[in-house]
Amino acid sequence: MNSSIFKPIDEKRTISEKIVDQITKLVVTGNLKVGDKLPPERELAEMLGVGRSSLREALRSMINMGLLAVKHSEGTYIKKADANSLKPYFQWNIMLENSTLDDLIEARELIELNVVTKAAERRTSEDMRKLEETIKNMKENTDDRKTLVDYDIEFHRMLVEIAGNSIMLSMIEIIRSAMEVWFSYVLSYTKNVTDTIEEHTAIMNAVGTGDGEKARMLLKDHLIKGASRLHYAINDVTVTAGPGI
Repeated sequence: MNSSIFKPIDEKRTISEKIVDQITKLVVTGNLKVGDKLPPERELAEMLGVGRSSLREALRSMINMGLLAVKHSEGTYIKKADANSLKPYFQWNIMLENSTLDDLIEARELIELNVVTKAAERRTSEDMRKLEETIKNMKENTDDRKTLVDYDIEFHRMLVEIAGNSIMLSMIEIIRSAMEVWFSYVLSYTKNVTDTIEEHTAIMNAVGTGDGEKARMLLKDHLIKGASRLHYAINDVTVTAGPGI
Protein backbone atom coordinates (compact mmCIF):
# COMPACT_ATOMS: atom_id res chain seq x y z
CA MET A 1 0.00 0.00 0.00
CA ASN A 2 1.25 3.48 -0.88
CA SER A 3 1.55 5.39 2.42
CA SER A 4 1.38 8.72 0.56
CA ILE A 5 -2.37 8.29 0.06
CA PHE A 6 -2.87 9.31 3.70
CA LYS A 7 -2.70 13.09 4.27
CA PRO A 8 -2.23 14.98 7.54
CA ILE A 9 -5.47 16.05 9.19
CA ASP A 10 -5.41 19.84 9.27
CA GLU A 11 -8.65 20.64 11.10
CA LYS A 12 -8.45 19.98 14.81
CA ARG A 13 -12.09 20.50 15.84
CA THR A 14 -13.46 17.18 14.61
CA ILE A 15 -10.36 15.09 14.15
CA SER A 16 -12.00 11.68 14.37
CA GLU A 17 -14.69 12.68 11.87
CA LYS A 18 -12.06 13.96 9.46
CA ILE A 19 -10.20 10.67 9.76
CA VAL A 20 -13.39 8.77 8.92
CA ASP A 21 -14.00 11.11 5.97
CA GLN A 22 -10.50 10.59 4.60
CA ILE A 23 -10.57 6.81 4.85
CA THR A 24 -14.06 6.74 3.31
CA LYS A 25 -12.92 8.90 0.39
CA LEU A 26 -9.93 6.63 -0.18
CA VAL A 27 -12.32 3.69 -0.49
CA VAL A 28 -14.65 5.59 -2.84
CA THR A 29 -11.75 6.63 -5.09
CA GLY A 30 -10.36 3.10 -5.18
CA ASN A 31 -7.14 3.87 -3.32
CA LEU A 32 -8.32 1.48 -0.62
CA LYS A 33 -10.24 -1.67 -1.51
CA VAL A 34 -12.19 -4.30 0.39
CA GLY A 35 -9.68 -6.58 2.08
CA ASP A 36 -6.88 -4.00 2.25
CA LYS A 37 -5.08 -3.86 5.57
CA LEU A 38 -4.63 -0.46 7.20
CA PRO A 39 -1.15 0.48 8.45
CA PRO A 40 -0.42 -0.21 12.13
CA GLU A 41 -1.97 2.29 14.53
CA ARG A 42 1.23 4.18 15.38
CA GLU A 43 2.26 4.41 11.72
CA LEU A 44 -1.19 5.49 10.54
CA ALA A 45 -1.42 8.15 13.26
CA GLU A 46 1.90 9.60 12.07
CA MET A 47 0.75 9.60 8.42
CA LEU A 48 -2.41 11.47 9.37
CA GLY A 49 -0.66 13.77 11.83
CA VAL A 50 -3.12 12.95 14.61
CA GLY A 51 -3.01 11.53 18.10
CA ARG A 52 -3.55 7.83 18.59
CA SER A 53 -6.60 8.42 20.79
CA SER A 54 -8.34 10.34 17.97
CA LEU A 55 -7.39 7.61 15.52
CA ARG A 56 -8.75 4.91 17.83
CA GLU A 57 -12.03 6.81 18.15
CA ALA A 58 -12.35 7.08 14.36
CA LEU A 59 -11.51 3.44 13.75
CA ARG A 60 -13.89 2.32 16.49
CA SER A 61 -16.75 4.24 14.90
CA MET A 62 -16.00 2.68 11.51
CA ILE A 63 -15.87 -0.78 13.08
CA ASN A 64 -19.25 -0.14 14.72
CA MET A 65 -20.66 0.90 11.34
CA GLY A 66 -19.41 -2.32 9.81
CA LEU A 67 -16.93 -0.54 7.53
CA LEU A 68 -13.78 -2.00 9.10
CA ALA A 69 -13.02 -5.41 10.55
CA VAL A 70 -10.40 -6.29 13.14
CA LYS A 71 -8.61 -9.61 12.85
CA HIS A 72 -6.90 -10.37 16.13
CA SER A 73 -3.12 -10.49 15.91
CA GLU A 74 -3.36 -9.44 12.26
CA GLY A 75 -4.70 -5.90 12.02
CA THR A 76 -7.58 -3.77 10.75
CA TYR A 77 -9.03 -4.35 7.30
CA ILE A 78 -11.42 -2.59 4.95
CA LYS A 79 -14.71 -4.46 5.06
CA LYS A 80 -17.56 -4.60 2.59
CA ALA A 81 -20.47 -2.79 4.22
CA ASP A 82 -23.87 -4.42 4.11
CA ALA A 83 -27.32 -2.94 4.52
CA ASN A 84 -27.85 -4.60 7.89
CA SER A 85 -24.86 -2.88 9.45
CA LEU A 86 -25.90 0.53 8.11
CA LYS A 87 -29.63 0.26 8.83
CA PRO A 88 -29.51 1.70 12.37
CA TYR A 89 -27.73 4.84 11.15
CA PHE A 90 -30.13 5.44 8.27
CA GLN A 91 -33.11 4.76 10.52
CA TRP A 92 -31.81 7.24 13.07
CA ASN A 93 -31.25 9.92 10.42
CA ILE A 94 -34.70 9.33 8.96
CA MET A 95 -36.25 9.81 12.39
CA LEU A 96 -34.19 12.92 13.14
CA GLU A 97 -35.25 14.45 9.83
CA ASN A 98 -38.91 13.81 10.69
CA SER A 99 -39.45 11.74 7.57
CA THR A 100 -43.11 10.88 7.29
CA LEU A 101 -44.64 7.55 6.43
CA ASP A 102 -45.67 9.04 3.08
CA ASP A 103 -42.04 9.98 2.37
CA LEU A 104 -40.96 6.39 2.94
CA ILE A 105 -43.85 4.96 0.92
CA GLU A 106 -42.98 7.24 -1.99
CA ALA A 107 -39.30 6.28 -1.85
CA ARG A 108 -40.21 2.60 -1.74
CA GLU A 109 -42.58 3.00 -4.69
CA LEU A 110 -39.94 4.76 -6.80
CA ILE A 111 -37.52 1.89 -6.29
CA GLU A 112 -39.85 -1.12 -6.55
CA LEU A 113 -41.75 0.11 -9.60
CA ASN A 114 -38.49 0.72 -11.44
CA VAL A 115 -37.00 -2.69 -10.69
CA VAL A 116 -39.99 -4.99 -11.19
CA THR A 117 -39.74 -4.67 -14.97
CA LYS A 118 -36.09 -5.72 -14.74
CA ALA A 119 -37.12 -8.63 -12.54
CA ALA A 120 -39.50 -9.77 -15.29
CA GLU A 121 -36.64 -9.63 -17.80
CA ARG A 122 -34.04 -11.36 -15.67
CA ARG A 123 -36.00 -13.93 -13.65
CA THR A 124 -34.80 -17.51 -13.73
CA SER A 125 -36.65 -20.73 -13.02
CA GLU A 126 -34.97 -20.81 -9.61
CA ASP A 127 -36.14 -17.26 -8.90
CA MET A 128 -39.70 -18.26 -9.74
CA ARG A 129 -39.46 -21.33 -7.55
CA LYS A 130 -38.46 -19.14 -4.60
CA LEU A 131 -41.27 -16.66 -5.25
CA GLU A 132 -43.78 -19.51 -5.44
CA GLU A 133 -42.43 -20.92 -2.18
CA THR A 134 -42.86 -17.53 -0.53
CA ILE A 135 -46.48 -17.30 -1.70
CA LYS A 136 -47.05 -20.84 -0.41
CA ASN A 137 -45.64 -19.84 2.97
CA MET A 138 -47.93 -16.81 3.07
CA LYS A 139 -50.96 -19.02 2.45
CA GLU A 140 -49.87 -21.42 5.19
CA ASN A 141 -49.41 -18.68 7.78
CA THR A 142 -52.58 -16.63 7.47
CA ASP A 143 -53.25 -17.13 11.19
CA ASP A 144 -49.75 -16.04 12.19
CA ARG A 145 -49.75 -12.36 11.34
CA LYS A 146 -46.11 -11.65 12.12
CA THR A 147 -44.88 -14.58 10.04
CA LEU A 148 -47.25 -13.61 7.24
CA VAL A 149 -45.87 -10.07 7.15
CA ASP A 150 -42.30 -11.44 7.23
CA TYR A 151 -43.02 -13.46 4.08
CA ASP A 152 -44.76 -10.44 2.53
CA ILE A 153 -41.60 -8.39 3.09
CA GLU A 154 -39.43 -11.21 1.74
CA PHE A 155 -41.50 -11.36 -1.46
CA HIS A 156 -40.84 -7.70 -2.20
CA ARG A 157 -37.17 -8.00 -1.29
CA MET A 158 -36.83 -10.92 -3.69
CA LEU A 159 -38.27 -8.89 -6.58
CA VAL A 160 -35.55 -6.28 -6.10
CA GLU A 161 -32.91 -8.99 -5.72
CA ILE A 162 -34.02 -10.68 -8.97
CA ALA A 163 -33.61 -7.36 -10.78
CA GLY A 164 -29.92 -7.67 -9.97
CA ASN A 165 -29.16 -4.17 -8.68
CA SER A 166 -27.30 -4.42 -5.36
CA ILE A 167 -27.58 -0.68 -4.68
CA MET A 168 -31.36 -0.75 -5.08
CA LEU A 169 -31.52 -3.82 -2.85
CA SER A 170 -29.61 -2.08 -0.07
CA MET A 171 -31.80 1.01 -0.41
CA ILE A 172 -35.08 -0.90 -0.26
CA GLU A 173 -33.92 -2.91 2.75
CA ILE A 174 -33.06 0.31 4.58
CA ILE A 175 -36.40 1.92 3.67
CA ARG A 176 -38.40 -1.13 4.71
CA SER A 177 -36.41 -1.37 7.93
CA ALA A 178 -37.23 2.26 8.69
CA MET A 179 -40.91 1.48 8.05
CA GLU A 180 -40.98 -1.39 10.54
CA VAL A 181 -42.12 0.95 13.30
CA TRP A 182 -45.30 1.53 11.27
CA PHE A 183 -45.70 -2.11 10.20
CA SER A 184 -46.13 -3.01 13.87
CA TYR A 185 -49.46 -1.16 13.88
CA VAL A 186 -50.83 -3.43 11.16
CA LEU A 187 -50.08 -6.55 13.18
CA SER A 188 -52.61 -5.61 15.85
CA TYR A 189 -55.58 -6.17 13.54
CA THR A 190 -57.57 -9.23 12.50
CA LYS A 191 -57.66 -9.27 8.72
CA ASN A 192 -58.92 -11.08 5.70
CA VAL A 193 -55.66 -11.81 3.88
CA THR A 194 -57.13 -13.30 0.71
CA ASP A 195 -56.85 -10.10 -1.33
CA THR A 196 -53.22 -9.38 -0.52
CA ILE A 197 -52.14 -12.96 -1.29
CA GLU A 198 -53.99 -12.78 -4.61
CA GLU A 199 -52.23 -9.49 -5.40
CA HIS A 200 -48.83 -11.04 -4.74
CA THR A 201 -49.73 -14.06 -6.84
CA ALA A 202 -50.76 -11.89 -9.79
CA ILE A 203 -47.50 -9.93 -9.60
CA MET A 204 -45.53 -13.17 -9.47
CA ASN A 205 -47.35 -14.58 -12.50
CA ALA A 206 -46.67 -11.43 -14.54
CA VAL A 207 -42.98 -11.60 -13.64
CA GLY A 208 -42.94 -15.29 -14.52
CA THR A 209 -44.32 -14.66 -18.02
CA GLY A 210 -41.85 -11.83 -18.59
CA ASP A 211 -44.57 -9.18 -18.80
CA GLY A 212 -42.76 -6.33 -17.08
CA GLU A 213 -45.38 -3.67 -17.81
CA LYS A 214 -48.18 -5.78 -16.39
CA ALA A 215 -46.07 -6.59 -13.34
CA ARG A 216 -45.41 -2.88 -12.85
CA MET A 217 -49.11 -2.02 -13.13
CA LEU A 218 -50.11 -4.75 -10.67
CA LEU A 219 -47.37 -3.78 -8.24
CA LYS A 220 -48.38 -0.11 -8.36
CA ASP A 221 -51.97 -1.01 -7.55
CA HIS A 222 -50.78 -3.27 -4.74
CA LEU A 223 -48.54 -0.58 -3.23
CA ILE A 224 -51.36 1.97 -3.30
CA LYS A 225 -53.64 -0.47 -1.50
CA GLY A 226 -50.87 -1.36 0.94
CA ALA A 227 -50.32 2.31 1.79
CA SER A 228 -54.04 2.69 2.42
CA ARG A 229 -54.02 -0.32 4.74
CA LEU A 230 -51.13 1.10 6.71
CA HIS A 231 -52.86 4.45 7.11
CA TYR A 232 -56.08 2.79 8.24
CA ALA A 233 -54.21 0.70 10.79
CA ILE A 234 -52.28 3.66 12.16
CA ASN A 235 -55.46 5.71 12.43
CA ASP A 236 -57.03 2.89 14.46
CA VAL A 237 -59.61 2.05 11.82
CA THR A 238 -60.71 -1.56 11.35
CA VAL A 239 -58.88 -3.07 8.41
CA THR A 240 -60.40 -5.83 6.33
CA ALA A 241 -58.24 -5.77 3.22
CA GLY A 242 -55.24 -7.65 4.64
CA PRO A 243 -51.71 -6.65 5.60
CA GLY A 244 -50.52 -6.24 2.00
CA ILE A 245 -47.40 -4.29 2.79
